[in-house]
Amino acid sequence: MVRIREEQRRKLTDIPFIERIAGLLRGRYGDTVITLPSGDIAIGAIPDIRLRELIATGIARARRHGMTWESSLGQFIFLMFIISPNFDSDPDVLPVLGDERIPSDERINALWNYVDDELFSAIRLDYDPAAWEMIEQPEPPRNQ
Repeated sequence: MVRIREEQRRKLTDIPFIERIAGLLRGRYGDTVITLPSGDIAIGAIPDIRLRELIATGIARARRHGMTWESSLGQFIFLMFIISPNFDSDPDVLPVLGDERIPSDERINALWNYVDDELFSAIRLDYDPAAWEMIEQPEPPRNQ
């Protein structure tokens, strides 16, 4: 009998979600320019495989905060693309994302009660393009 490890199962189930997020990012924010370690690029100009890798990075970062729901993962990823890929390491954001009194998947929603446009603007100033790179590089999800 073939056994699929949890990590492998998760990668397989992530593929449709990653494709949906990629489509939403391209459709809504295609002209938005982000800074990758290699330089500035509009989201709509990012090659498909690279965009899937960036989204997988976002999923991994969100899961480190205990998020599992697609809605939570999606919001986290959008904040990475629109605000900063390292927004979750900001000292004003960390306490909310680590608040044990709030269920993990509800913390991203709770963030809106603590963070305003002014703070998001400040977070953008600490934008770190290296945050797009995974500590452990996953195999990028591919369409079959």
